[in-house]
Amino acid sequence: MKRGFLGRVGSNSHRVALTIGPQDELVSLSSFGLGQALAKDEIDQAVLPVENSTDGDVSWALRILKMLKKDYSIVGEAVLKIDWKLAGFGLLNQVKKVASHPQGLAQCGIRIGEMGLETQEADSTTVAVELVVQCKDPALAAICTERAALENGVPLIAGNISDDAENVTRFVVVGRDKVSPTGCDRTSILFGTQNKHGALRRVLDILDVMGINMTMIISKPAGGKLGAYVFFVDVEGNVADEKLGWALRLLQDEDPRNGGSVVESLRILGSYPRAQEVINA
Repeated sequence: MKRGFLGRVGSNSHRVALTIGPQDELVSLSSFGLGQALAKDEIDQAVLPVENSTDGDVSWALRILKMLKKDYSIVGEAVLKIDWKLAGFGLLNQVKKVASHPQGLAQCGIRIGEMGLETQEADSTTVAVELVVQCKDPALAAICTERAALENGVPLIAGNISDDAENVTRFVVVGRDKVSPTGCDRTSILFGTQNKHGALRRVLDILDVMGINMTMIISKPAGGKLGAYVFFVDVEGNVADEKLGWALRLLQDEDPRNGGSVVESLRILGSYPRAQEVINA
């Protein structure tokens, strides 16, 4: 099985990909490359970071989920403890600029500001380490994992520099596997509503009446025009569960107040086992 992940050996996505299936063939890709590889069926699975406890949703990964081909779905998830390190060839007081993926920079934004550092974006945290190796400038450091620094022979300058010591990221695994209900599942859905008063509230009312616990809701532009949005929603349960099945049918029933169904579009992105523990960095 070919499993795609963001960055190179030592990235957080690589750590998750190894945990899911250490014997599988792992494919290092950029954020754009992951989307392309799924679209062209070049990989069987992809590991995508979707939400972080410090910085919220990961927009590029949600765009990939929005564009998923119909034969792909979310088949699993993992939660990883994030432990950012500062790595470089200088001393801490010599560092003037720090490079990392935008997520890494955002999750360490307060610390970066306190140190008065300039920032440089990279496609992944491991690419940032490679930039440090290439220039060997003591004024440039990378925010990365400890393994990424060790793999590239870059000394660690400072330990956990995340703004939040309990920083974690939730990843989903996209694939074509069939997943059976476990009794402890999560279901991800993507829907759009008409741009009318109370449209979103009616969706939430149905989930409430059916006793469905929502664990995430994120709005993103639908594309094509301003003011049009889609919603990524995670709920507890499996589509095979009776009450969630009823709720999804009600969302697609005719609503006389809308002149159509409660939702304008609806896609089930997947039902899959909930992560039961946090993976150490």
